[in-house]
Amino acid sequence: MMRLFSTKETKSKFVLHQNYQSVTDDDRKEVMEMYQQSLYQSYYQLWKNNESSFSSDILAHSDTPETAIRLFSEKIARLTVDEWAEFNLSSVIAYDNKKITGFALYGKDNETINKENISAYYLHYLGTAPSCFQKGIGTELMLRMLNDCQKKSIQSEDEFFEMKLHTRTFNTPAIGLYEKFGFSILTNDITHGHNDKYFCYFNQFNPALEIKPLKRATFNFGT
Repeated sequence: MMRLFSTKETKSKFVLHQNYQSVTDDDRKEVMEMYQQSLYQSYYQLWKNNESSFSSDILAHSDTPETAIRLFSEKIARLTVDEWAEFNLSSVIAYDNKKITGFALYGKDNETINKENISAYYLHYLGTAPSCFQKGIGTELMLRMLNDCQKKSIQSEDEFFEMKLHTRTFNTPAIGLYEKFGFSILTNDITHGHNDKYFCYFNQFNPALEIKPLKRATFNFGT
């Protein structure tokens, strides 16, 4: 039931940390630097591909798009580590020869109304190194994270567990990843400080069922 899928393309090792304190200072710093680069590269390319869809609040950070996206990326990277510590988030970190290639930060959703026999989680951040875009790291991070939530829900004897996340409306690669795992848009959700420039994605899982991506053709069973 708890099988994981592994992609053919990635050779990364995935390490689960249940709290902020179990991650070294060096790894936290590397996560922040990697995420800053990841945001800049992906957002800059998305801006170039479709300027009309890009959010004006990001471009307002400077007179030039390149600088605006860089400044915004730096701000979000700093916020990532701040929230990691503030909410004592769990993490899955991907390593390739001790170099961090991706990460996911998540925890209990403290802005969701408690429901009986249902545990609610929130994905705060997920990112991969620019050199690892489209190589299956994001898919594997999602799998590892969801399996951890699944295990916790089984231990708590929950009937279901839920996960919510927010992503920029123009961020088509991220949207594709979330929809691969069955997430769909939850309309008019402005929790966690978000607004109409973001989509809120939501899914509910039965912890008794195997979690898998909807498109399985490129995946092999792994451990």
